[in-house]
Parts: sequence; C-alpha cells; structure tokens
Amino acid sequence: MRTIRNAILLIIIITVLASVDLGAAAMASIAILLIISALYIIEHIKSDTMTEQRELVFHDTVPLPEEQIEKARTKAESQKEKILTIFSSNPTRWFTPYQVQKIYQMMYDENILITSVRRSICDLTDGSIGQLRKGSHGDQVKEKWHTNNNRWKFNSEYVEPLNPRK
Repeated sequence: MRTIRNAILLIIIITVLASVDLGAAAMASIAILLIISALYIIEHIKSDTMTEQRELVFHDTVPLPEEQIEKARTKAESQKEKILTIFSSNPTRWFTPYQVQKIYQMMYDENILITSVRRSICDLTDGSIGQLRKGSHGDQVKEKWHTNNNRWKFNSEYVEPLNPRK
C-alpha cells in the first residue's frame, strides 16, 4: 500500500518535470521505476520471511536440547492438526481459544495449554488466505477473566498452496 502511495507521488513529480524538461522526466522515470521495483522486491522478501517464521510449528522460546526439540515440534504439529479438525468439523461456527481448549480436551481426552491453542490458531491464520479466519472486533465475546476474546472460524475459501513449504 505504501508503495502505491509513493508511486502516485512520483508520477506527479514526473508529470511536473515533463512539462519543464522531457529529458529530465525520462531520467526521473527510469530512476523511479528502479526504486519502485526495489521497494516491491523488499516487501516480498519481508513477506516471505514472515511466512517462513509463521510456519515454524514449535516456537523454541526456552532453549531446549536438540533431542527434545524434535519431540516438541511433533507434538505441536499434532496439536495444530487436531485444532484444525475442530474447526473443519464445524465450518460455520466461530470459536474463541478457550472454547477450542475445552473442545480439544473433551475430544482428545488430553490437556492442552491455552498458549498452545493460541499458537496453533495463529499458525493456522495467515492473513486472509489462512485455513482459519479471524473475526472482526464486533465478533469478540466477553469470556474468561471478563475480557474480550477474538473468535475464529474455518476458512471455507482456503486453497492449499501448490508448493507448500515443509
């Protein structure tokens, strides 16, 4: 979005230059195209890097020994798949993380930390194209601790990427 605003501003500058000197306008046009291309590439590199970071299943916030990391990643991936199953089994229903935690514990007869539920939900929500969709502020509900909680639902418009990163 910022790139588009900058491009519009630069087009105005070129138009003014063209009315004064055609050669300067041509040089400015080339420079501006190079700058816009560079900004576009930088934004996509940043976006790809953020996607790679989001695709981390287990977030190693407390450094674990190497032999424990793989076990933690497997468990986190399993939790994520189970949480996606909860949403896909109820595709029209909105859930808060606390509701997902409760359903998870009933369905799979195992405890799960609310932070693990939130991590899985965030990993499954990738902007507007993720497997889950986050509701707007109007979709929030007062819940545990009498605070507003966001809700998510299964994204029926999700299309699996052709080249998923694994």
